[in-house]
Amino acid sequence: MLSVVKFSLATLSLKKDHPDFESIHESREMLNKAIFDLSDITKSMHTDRITKIGLVEAIKYELDMLRKMKLFETSFSSSEEHFHFDEQKEIFLFRMFQEIMNNTIKHAKATHVEVKIECPDDYAFRLIIQDNGVGFNVAEKQLTTSSSAGVGLKSIINRAKLIGASVRIDSAPGRGSSFTVELSLQKSLQV
Repeated sequence: MLSVVKFSLATLSLKKDHPDFESIHESREMLNKAIFDLSDITKSMHTDRITKIGLVEAIKYELDMLRKMKLFETSFSSSEEHFHFDEQKEIFLFRMFQEIMNNTIKHAKATHVEVKIECPDDYAFRLIIQDNGVGFNVAEKQLTTSSSAGVGLKSIINRAKLIGASVRIDSAPGRGSSFTVELSLQKSLQV
């Protein structure tokens, strides 16, 4: 649909001195950016792509995309670049990461997000996501019964349970948020 609109605008033959020329030119530029951004988002949604490039690269790609969109600054570090979980665990970990990023975009008002992958020993995997946003009351959010409030957090926690991971959320109003996802590597890591 966006391409059709772009094509329709391209067929207009306005000269530079036409009063609407600048507005139409800006609209074309916005459409080009929207098409490009949509393409990037679509790439990040495909599960086969996630498993093909691996969890670390998928996270790096997503962070780079968020930085390019100027949503906030990002930093990434990993103590290990070669995590090879089974497909289900890798996809669930990535979807939890995406849900945390989605919540950060919608609610945190953060200017910086830091993501770390740690392997403190041969048996533990840890994904840590921290932001410098406005924070929230974790207990209050988890107790909320309304249908929309806390859905993202519940989704993260439920996905973690399904793959045997744990999630620790540390946040308070005015001091940002930290999410730590931990998963045993005993049977998951294949070097």
